[in-house]
Formats: sequence, C-alpha cells, structure tokens
Amino acid sequence: MNIEELIASWNTRRKDYQEKFKKHFPDSDDLIVIVLRGHLLVEEFLDRLNKHCFHFPEYYDQANLQFSKKLLIARAQVLVPRANPGSFFDGIKKLNELRNSLAHNLESPKLRNKIKDFLKTIESEYPEEFTEHHAYENETGALPVC
Repeated sequence: MNIEELIASWNTRRKDYQEKFKKHFPDSDDLIVIVLRGHLLVEEFLDRLNKHCFHFPEYYDQANLQFSKKLLIARAQVLVPRANPGSFFDGIKKLNELRNSLAHNLESPKLRNKIKDFLKTIESEYPEEFTEHHAYENETGALPVC
C-alpha cells in the first residue's frame, strides 16, 4: 500500500468513526452518560487499533485486558501526528481516570479536579475545538461539559 492509499484508507475510517460517534454519542448534559459512552467508544477504537498490529488478533481478545493496558499497547506502537504525541494518549488516560472515578464513586471529592484535568489536557491538544470564551468554571462554580 502506497502513501496515497494509506491516507485514503485513513480518511474513510475517520469518517466511519465520526458517523459512529454521532450515532452513539448522546445529545445530553448528563456527565455520567457522556463519560461512559465516550469511554466505550475510545476503548473500541483502542481495540481496533491494537488488533491491527497482531498476526493473531483473537489472542488479544482472549487476553481480556484492562483499559489501561490497552492504552499502553497503543502508545507503544502508534506514532501520533501531533506536536506532542504524548498529550494525545494523556487525554485518553485522563478520560479513563474520570470514568473510573464516576464508576466507583458518583460523589467523589476528586471528581471536579479530574474533570478539570481532563478538559485541560484535551484543550491543549485540540484548541480549535474549544471556543475562545471557554472557561472551566463559570461564575457559579459549575463546570461546563464539552
């Protein structure tokens, strides 16, 4: 496969992922729904990405890996075309931490900081997705949801 075919293939897959995201991601302000569905979509993406590098991907499925292990495998093999590739994976790691906080304790005192940390990481990697008026807390102290 030459570089043009590789780029065309990536663009097709990217459009497929965008459609899947639109289909499954809620039009909701419910933080739990947003984080859990977002986490599921990212995990599915990590699984596809990781299985692509194995000759026998069925063994990857049988390994029943935790999300954090899947992320490490992806990080070990993938070159991310960003100025700071680590921040791409750091954002995914912070999403996992946020999801774990929500899944294990809905009223965690650390939740607010985990949300801020996640949003800061994502904003640094994808500033064009955030408005110039975006703030992590408004006057009432409420955290906006992306």
